[in-house]
Amino acid sequence: MAAPTVRSRAPALGRSSYREVMLWVAAQTSGDAQSPRPNVRLGTDDGSRQSGRATSMTDLELDRALQALVTFERVAGRRDARGALVEWHALRLLPQGMVEVGAWPPEDARHLLPTGCALWDGRDAPLLAHVAVRGPCDHVACVPSDDYYGAAQHVFPDVAVSRVEGYWSLMALRDAALIAGTDAAHRGWRSVAATGSGASLAGRMR
Repeated sequence: MAAPTVRSRAPALGRSSYREVMLWVAAQTSGDAQSPRPNVRLGTDDGSRQSGRATSMTDLELDRALQALVTFERVAGRRDARGALVEWHALRLLPQGMVEVGAWPPEDARHLLPTGCALWDGRDAPLLAHVAVRGPCDHVACVPSDDYYGAAQHVFPDVAVSRVEGYWSLMALRDAALIAGTDAAHRGWRSVAATGSGASLAGRMR
């Protein structure tokens, strides 16, 4: 009997190197340990460490890992190559990546509060609930980093989520198709509304 055909497979995302990168991305966009960074600059020369990040990888290794995670639909962002430098813009975890590092509950658990996922319980769920009940919103005054005036203020008076956290929360909710809206960078978000799935989920949350 012939041996079965061996098919090439992408590296397992459970490997420590990929998990390390996803945890690092979560730290950049969670609004906890440090403010979200809209741009991440990496050197393409092997051995360089220009980003100042806390990982065990060189910039070249990190850039390659990020590209792989984009392919695997765990990470999203825009990559711009500028000579010997690479800049990643709006770098963030996609829903499956967030689930795998414990930053978001699985889909069938998102209606349960508390879920044990601080990012969902404390940031995304309250914002989704507000948009579902009070929306649609023509404009949400949020900003991508704490470099902007008023970044620490609440994004809505009755939602204890800062304008920085609100910016990244709306992006995460849109990535998960729970809201629709247009990202206008430091000018906030426009035309924000819950999708049918988002409104249904908000109705089941308690």
